[in-house]
Amino acid sequence: MIIMVKSRVEFAKKFPGHYAWLLRYNRDLIDRAFPLTKKTISLTDCKKDALKYKTRSEWAKKSPSSYSKARRYGKLDEYCKHMEHGKTPNGFWSLEKCKKESQKYKTRSEWQSKDSRSYAAARNRGWLVECCKHMEKKLIYWSLELCKRDALKYKTKEEWKKGSPKSYESARHNDWISKCCEHMPKNAHLRMVVNLDTMEVFNSAAEVAKSLGIPSFKSNLCRAIKNNTKAGGYRWAYCDEDGNVIKQTKGEINARQNKR
Repeated sequence: MIIMVKSRVEFAKKFPGHYAWLLRYNRDLIDRAFPLTKKTISLTDCKKDALKYKTRSEWAKKSPSSYSKARRYGKLDEYCKHMEHGKTPNGFWSLEKCKKESQKYKTRSEWQSKDSRSYAAARNRGWLVECCKHMEKKLIYWSLELCKRDALKYKTKEEWKKGSPKSYESARHNDWISKCCEHMPKNAHLRMVVNLDTMEVFNSAAEVAKSLGIPSFKSNLCRAIKNNTKAGGYRWAYCDEDGNVIKQTKGEINARQNKR
């Protein structure tokens, strides 16, 4: 049965049961029929193999057999002359060398990922700013003019805060909010109100109170809208510019109260 196949692998595939039995009870028969041929690596092969790699760790990882033989015969130093040293000697990285290396990259992150040694040397010696002058700057300094320009994209403070939080926070931190929001409607935060019985629309609850001549009516109106009750004998609701009623959930009501 063994004669019918040409290799040990073919025999194991075609007759797995017989192969397993022979491995257990008569392994010598398999070894005589299919002798294992082990390729011997010469030191010359090791030397040629070493030229494929830049570091010892890379050679040991990708070709462990040739690396182990070179180490066993004490040839590592000879075969690794072309490789980068595992540890950079003290004083190797000068400012000029770090600058030269940094010129190969466009960003700090790229430099750090592709040449961590020169980057670390520049960082540890405080040379990063000088070495990275040519690189693309991703950080934006939000000046007053930039904040104003960015704020022009939005109609309200809330919209600006959500759409561009970095410029908004910079403006808030520097007390520029009022200057940046001059173009925004002053009453943009107010909600329009509709009289559900007469369908008359008002710009705000304060306008309703003013029209009725009752200053304290504003709080009564807001309470009536919240509790879905009458105020001044009428039913009220918040609405949009077209007079369409805006229904409020309990969560929205609570959130609005917390902001106040």
